[in-house]
Amino acid sequence: MMEQLPEIEFFYIVKSYRLFEQKMKEMLFDEEAFLLSLMKTVFTEKDLVANCNGK
Repeated sequence: MMEQLPEIEFFYIVKSYRLFEQKMKEMLFDEEAFLLSLMKTVFTEKDLVANCNGK
């Protein structure tokens, strides 16, 4: 594969990176939304406030 890199135009490398970046951001957003909804069901507001206050 490394032998082919010099033959690839930079445009295609940037295009691939942008697609990867977009998909990674989408995945992180989905995971964050899932974890936040999970936290809301597991913890009470009292638990979250106590955590913020360091107790």
